Amino acid sequence: MVVLLFSPPSSTCRFIHHRQPVVSRHAILKPSFFSSGHCAVVNPSSGRAVANVKISSIIAKTQISGNSTNCTSTGNIRDFCILKAFNIKVNPPKAPVIIEVLWQPPILHWFKCNTDGAALGAPGQAACGGIFRDSTGDYIGCFADKLGIENAFIAELVAAMKAIEIAFTNGCHKLWLETDSR
Repeated sequence: MVVLLFSPPSSTCRFIHHRQPVVSRHAILKPSFFSSGHCAVVNPSSGRAVANVKISSIIAKTQISGNSTNCTSTGNIRDFCILKAFNIKVNPPKAPVIIEVLWQPPILHWFKCNTDGAALGAPGQAACGGIFRDSTGDYIGCFADKLGIENAFIAELVAAMKAIEIAFTNGCHKLWLETDSR
């Protein structure tokens, strides 16, 4: 029996006799691996042509599937090399949108707190934070808090509430609260 193990784009043939383990470049493969559908098992009488057809079919199906997706690639170089080995187009992630923000200090004898909240998903892991400055722009204090699983709206809201609470607790009754939420 001939067992074909391949790593894209070229294939390597390995032989197994009397159901002994085969040593691959990556691991020792036991006979149960071969019967579990992880590789193609070809009868020697069918010849190399059948094996090449099966390998070509797998590569073609992988290329069609990979080139049909609109998903973006990761920044992982190993994934990039595998995609290129299968001749699959790489869809890079979109560049982040950069918004110019001009910070303005609060009026005399006031404090300003800029807050932000974010979530990785809707809902997802969320956090919030804020920074306090006086009318000269000097740093007064800040806060940051992990919120657990929430959505972005709740994270923004909690950031604003915490800023007001911290300001009030510290005797600040003239607070300019600024967020980036819409």
